[in-house]
Amino acid sequence: MPEFIAHLQTPARRRAAETRSGQTRARLLHAGLQLFSAFGVEGVRTRQLVDMAGCSQSAIPYHFGGKQELYAAVLQRCAQSIAERLPLPAAPPTGVRQAAQQLQQLMQVFVHALLSAPDAGPRTLLLAREQIQPTAAFASAHRTLFEPLHTTLAACVACLRGSEPTSVETLLRTHALLGQAIVFAVSHGALQARLNQGAPLADVETIAAVVSGMALAAAKAAPT
Repeated sequence: MPEFIAHLQTPARRRAAETRSGQTRARLLHAGLQLFSAFGVEGVRTRQLVDMAGCSQSAIPYHFGGKQELYAAVLQRCAQSIAERLPLPAAPPTGVRQAAQQLQQLMQVFVHALLSAPDAGPRTLLLAREQIQPTAAFASAHRTLFEPLHTTLAACVACLRGSEPTSVETLLRTHALLGQAIVFAVSHGALQARLNQGAPLADVETIAAVVSGMALAAAKAAPT
């Protein structure tokens, strides 16, 4: 019997099976992003995930092992998709001018990565939720996105201010810079209300220019 079954698994059938499997996995990741970003990992049932993905209950343990592992895969995918777009330099800046250029370029790309993707809203909301209520998956996402981004920006801030990149003030300023970008992703409702209901939301290019300019000014500002 095993030989007969193996005989039936022609290359074409194997490719078709792999395609269906990949599609199921992708649908689960998409459903996970939508539901986890809205309700958190503990607020989502596996039944909701498979219903949205249009697959059987066994698909989650087959592809991921369980709900927590699916959440970790969704979170890592979000972090990786942003990290891949960031122009992280190979070495820290050697002068003030280079530091200013690196900081502004990095902040502009970060804003675009946060706001311009089709799934930008739920993706950034999920990352923000993980920052507020870290789960067991936090460490992996932090290593992928936030740690290298924070480290690079801190080096720019330190160069601009003549301070140490690991000093408390440098790290706090760096954290504030990131918040300037993230707020546009998680608080777009308040911005829309201020722009008036009928007005179009500011385009990403304008937001990126504003955020990068403010980031440079904040990095160089004297402490109060």
